[in-house]
Amino acid sequence: MPTIEDIRALQLQNSEANEKFWTGLRDMRQATADDHKQLLATIQQAIETAEADAKAAAEKACDAGERASRLRAGEDVVGGLGKQPTQEDLERILRDAGWTTRDTEHADVVRRLSKLGGFEEYLAEVHKRHRLAEYAAARAILRRLT
Repeated sequence: MPTIEDIRALQLQNSEANEKFWTGLRDMRQATADDHKQLLATIQQAIETAEADAKAAAEKACDAGERASRLRAGEDVVGGLGKQPTQEDLERILRDAGWTTRDTEHADVVRRLSKLGGFEEYLAEVHKRHRLAEYAAARAILRRLT
Protein backbone atom coordinates (compact mmCIF):
# COMPACT_ATOMS: atom_id res chain seq x y z
CA MET A 1 0.00 0.00 0.00
CA PRO A 2 1.49 3.36 -1.04
CA THR A 3 1.96 5.93 1.64
CA ILE A 4 0.83 9.55 1.45
CA GLU A 5 4.45 10.52 0.79
CA ASP A 6 4.59 8.03 -2.12
CA ILE A 7 1.40 9.48 -3.61
CA ARG A 8 2.65 13.05 -3.20
CA ALA A 9 5.99 12.12 -4.75
CA LEU A 10 4.18 10.60 -7.75
CA GLN A 11 1.91 13.65 -8.03
CA LEU A 12 4.96 15.93 -7.90
CA GLN A 13 6.77 13.86 -10.51
CA ASN A 14 3.72 13.92 -12.82
CA SER A 15 3.15 17.64 -12.27
CA GLU A 16 6.79 18.43 -13.08
CA ALA A 17 6.63 16.25 -16.21
CA ASN A 18 3.40 17.97 -17.29
CA GLU A 19 4.94 21.39 -16.71
CA LYS A 20 7.99 20.44 -18.76
CA PHE A 21 5.80 19.03 -21.55
CA TRP A 22 3.50 22.05 -21.77
CA THR A 23 6.35 24.54 -21.41
CA GLY A 24 8.18 22.84 -24.28
CA LEU A 25 5.06 22.88 -26.43
CA ARG A 26 4.43 26.54 -25.59
CA ASP A 27 8.02 27.46 -26.51
CA MET A 28 7.84 25.50 -29.76
CA ARG A 29 4.55 27.10 -30.81
CA GLN A 30 5.75 30.57 -29.77
CA ALA A 31 8.89 30.10 -31.87
CA THR A 32 6.68 29.14 -34.81
CA ALA A 33 4.51 32.21 -34.24
CA ASP A 34 7.60 34.43 -34.04
CA ASP A 35 8.97 32.93 -37.26
CA HIS A 36 5.65 33.54 -38.98
CA LYS A 37 5.58 37.13 -37.71
CA GLN A 38 9.04 37.70 -39.21
CA LEU A 39 7.92 36.11 -42.47
CA LEU A 40 4.83 38.30 -42.44
CA ALA A 41 6.94 41.43 -41.90
CA THR A 42 9.14 40.42 -44.83
CA ILE A 43 6.09 39.76 -46.97
CA GLN A 44 4.47 43.05 -45.93
CA GLN A 45 7.62 44.94 -46.96
CA ALA A 46 7.66 43.10 -50.30
CA ILE A 47 3.98 43.95 -50.79
CA GLU A 48 4.59 47.63 -50.04
CA THR A 49 7.49 47.75 -52.49
CA ALA A 50 5.54 45.91 -55.20
CA GLU A 51 2.50 48.14 -54.70
CA ALA A 52 4.66 51.29 -54.95
CA ASP A 53 6.21 49.91 -58.14
CA ALA A 54 2.75 49.02 -59.48
CA LYS A 55 1.48 52.52 -58.68
CA ALA A 56 4.42 54.12 -60.51
CA ALA A 57 3.85 51.82 -63.50
CA ALA A 58 0.11 52.62 -63.46
CA GLU A 59 0.87 56.34 -63.56
CA LYS A 60 3.17 55.84 -66.55
CA ALA A 61 0.53 53.67 -68.26
CA CYS A 62 -2.12 56.31 -67.61
CA ASP A 63 0.11 59.07 -69.02
CA ALA A 64 0.86 56.99 -72.12
CA GLY A 65 -2.81 56.14 -72.56
CA GLU A 66 -3.83 59.78 -72.30
CA ARG A 67 -1.20 60.77 -74.86
CA ALA A 68 -2.40 58.01 -77.20
CA SER A 69 -6.02 59.19 -76.82
CA ARG A 70 -5.04 62.77 -77.59
CA LEU A 71 -3.04 61.66 -80.63
CA ARG A 72 -5.98 59.56 -81.91
CA ALA A 73 -8.13 62.67 -81.52
CA GLY A 74 -5.69 64.58 -83.74
CA GLU A 75 -4.16 66.71 -80.99
CA ASP A 76 -0.54 67.73 -80.84
CA VAL A 77 1.34 66.01 -78.03
CA VAL A 78 4.77 66.92 -76.69
CA GLY A 79 7.20 64.02 -76.33
CA GLY A 80 6.65 60.40 -77.16
CA LEU A 81 9.36 60.31 -79.80
CA GLY A 82 11.71 58.12 -77.77
CA LYS A 83 12.00 54.38 -78.15
CA GLN A 84 9.41 51.92 -76.93
CA PRO A 85 10.22 49.97 -73.74
CA THR A 86 12.11 46.78 -74.49
CA GLN A 87 12.71 43.47 -72.76
CA GLU A 88 16.08 44.92 -71.70
CA ASP A 89 14.29 47.83 -70.04
CA LEU A 90 12.11 45.39 -68.11
CA GLU A 91 15.14 43.36 -67.06
CA ARG A 92 16.94 46.53 -65.91
CA ILE A 93 13.93 47.60 -63.84
CA LEU A 94 13.72 44.14 -62.26
CA ARG A 95 17.48 44.11 -61.54
CA ASP A 96 17.14 47.52 -59.90
CA ALA A 97 14.44 45.92 -57.73
CA GLY A 98 16.90 43.17 -56.70
CA TRP A 99 15.98 40.42 -59.15
CA THR A 100 18.71 38.11 -60.42
CA THR A 101 18.86 36.34 -63.78
CA ARG A 102 17.74 33.21 -61.98
CA ASP A 103 14.74 35.11 -60.54
CA THR A 104 13.62 36.28 -63.98
CA GLU A 105 14.07 32.81 -65.46
CA HIS A 106 12.05 31.34 -62.59
CA ALA A 107 9.31 33.95 -63.10
CA ASP A 108 9.10 32.89 -66.73
CA VAL A 109 8.78 29.22 -65.74
CA VAL A 110 6.01 30.07 -63.26
CA ARG A 111 4.27 32.20 -65.92
CA ARG A 112 4.38 29.25 -68.31
CA LEU A 113 3.04 26.92 -65.62
CA SER A 114 0.17 29.31 -64.98
CA LYS A 115 -0.72 29.40 -68.68
CA LEU A 116 -0.77 25.58 -68.71
CA GLY A 117 -3.05 25.45 -65.65
CA GLY A 118 -0.39 24.02 -63.36
CA PHE A 119 0.01 26.83 -60.83
CA GLU A 120 -1.89 25.12 -57.98
CA GLU A 121 0.10 21.92 -58.50
CA TYR A 122 3.29 24.01 -58.46
CA LEU A 123 2.34 25.59 -55.11
CA ALA A 124 1.56 22.19 -53.60
CA GLU A 125 4.89 20.80 -54.80
CA VAL A 126 6.79 23.82 -53.42
CA HIS A 127 5.11 23.38 -50.03
CA LYS A 128 5.89 19.65 -49.94
CA ARG A 129 9.53 20.20 -50.91
CA HIS A 130 9.91 23.04 -48.43
CA ARG A 131 8.80 20.78 -45.58
CA LEU A 132 11.12 17.97 -46.73
CA ALA A 133 14.04 20.41 -46.95
CA GLU A 134 13.22 21.74 -43.48
CA TYR A 135 13.27 18.22 -42.04
CA ALA A 136 16.52 17.37 -43.82
CA ALA A 137 18.17 20.58 -42.60
CA ALA A 138 17.22 19.85 -38.99
CA ARG A 139 18.61 16.31 -39.21
CA ALA A 140 21.85 17.53 -40.84
CA ILE A 141 22.45 20.12 -38.14
CA LEU A 142 21.65 17.62 -35.40
CA ARG A 143 24.20 15.21 -36.89
CA ARG A 144 26.84 17.95 -36.92
CA LEU A 145 26.15 18.92 -33.32
CA THR A 146 26.06 15.40 -31.87
